[in-house]
Amino acid sequence: LSEKSGKWAGTDPDLTLRVQGGHLSGWSGCGDYRGTVSRDGDRWTFSKLTIVSPIPCPSAASVRMQRFIELLGAVSSVTTDAGLLTLHAPDGDLVFTAQPR
Repeated sequence: LSEKSGKWAGTDPDLTLRVQGGHLSGWSGCGDYRGTVSRDGDRWTFSKLTIVSPIPCPSAASVRMQRFIELLGAVSSVTTDAGLLTLHAPDGDLVFTAQPR
């Protein structure tokens, strides 16, 4: 997750997103998460978001994780530009920097 998502996003640990077919997974800052994604062009919908391996974390990290998961659940569309994947939600965007495979 890029700092371009907002000041709240630019702290350690890194939040990640991996999309493969109809599934998504990554690191929420307080555990691994997964869910499903349906795509129709630039319209994406994330659902069934679950923290699958939660770990105890400080309250600041827990608040950050909750904001991240809430925004993921509200995503309605995506755009890509110059190595960035931007997930658009009504309360803010999630901007991810592409990492090599």
